[in-house]
Amino acid sequence: MDRPLVSVLVPCFNEEDELEPCLDSLFEPELAPECEWLVIDGRSTDSTRLRAQEAARRIPNLRLVDNPARLQAHGLNLGLEAARGRYLVRADAHAVYPPGYLKGLLGLLEETGAQNAGGMMLPQGRGLWGRAAAAAMGHPLGVGDARFHLGGFRGEVDTLYLGAFPAEIFETVGPFDPQAHPNEDAELNLRLRRAGGRVFLDSALQVAYQPRDSLGRLARQYYHYGRGRAYTSLKHRRLTSPRQLAPPLLLLGLAASLVWGLFWPPALLVPAAYLAGLALAALPHGRAGGDGYRGWLALGLAFAAMHLSWAAGFLGRLLGPWPRKWTPGRRFERKI
Repeated sequence: MDRPLVSVLVPCFNEEDELEPCLDSLFEPELAPECEWLVIDGRSTDSTRLRAQEAARRIPNLRLVDNPARLQAHGLNLGLEAARGRYLVRADAHAVYPPGYLKGLLGLLEETGAQNAGGMMLPQGRGLWGRAAAAAMGHPLGVGDARFHLGGFRGEVDTLYLGAFPAEIFETVGPFDPQAHPNEDAELNLRLRRAGGRVFLDSALQVAYQPRDSLGRLARQYYHYGRGRAYTSLKHRRLTSPRQLAPPLLLLGLAASLVWGLFWPPALLVPAAYLAGLALAALPHGRAGGDGYRGWLALGLAFAAMHLSWAAGFLGRLLGPWPRKWTPGRRFERKI
């Protein structure tokens, strides 16, 4: 193909069990002749590359791109440079996509005139902790008012999960910022909207996502999310969303009440009220999720891990060196 219609960018690292289901779900026979797939591998230590090579035997125009830096944002930028499509679709190797997903994204871009269009994340966990993480990631107590998590929405948003872009938008707003990892998508969308672009969500497009399957991995994930969001706020000298204040204020309030409680015991009612709120919010999941009291306890702990880890990452990053303020005029030139 001289110029494919769509380039699908799939950064990955050690996804030997997830990569092929991901690619198979993205493959649409009617659209395939106009697509290319770029599997951007961060030098996996398992059989991910072998799985990509096997997938290339049945999926035409699939290429393996080496990402020596491993970081997802670096991989996405390598994909931007290698991609030849008029539209670029970002895909997560840790997800499975609904039938007609690519066609739906292209239709959404054409219908709305948006510069980024996408669907919602639909977590589907495995095991006790995976199911708890999935429930927390679809609950307002876990994710606030993030539309791409909660569903039931069609319209403009500040950011979304993954997305599809006209390729030329990157020549205007620049590439992904690796220092914002893993918040590079929200940081890019902030630049896009500042340049007059629109980000459009249709939650009817539901992407099945595999959340972390242990409490420790979930906590590490949200710690890095908090650091990435703090970097974005510092870089642009603004809050990207009012909801980002809630976890840091919660953590500071809990810490202060625990210390104050050493001298004035009624202050301990604050952490007690927080724990009671988590328990009440988790109760329906314990009843309906099939895990009984273990599911109830796991969801409560998942809520706490998400809140406090995110806040610790956010506050910790604020104490580090501040990044240079972003200014318009930085450009990214594709190689085609």
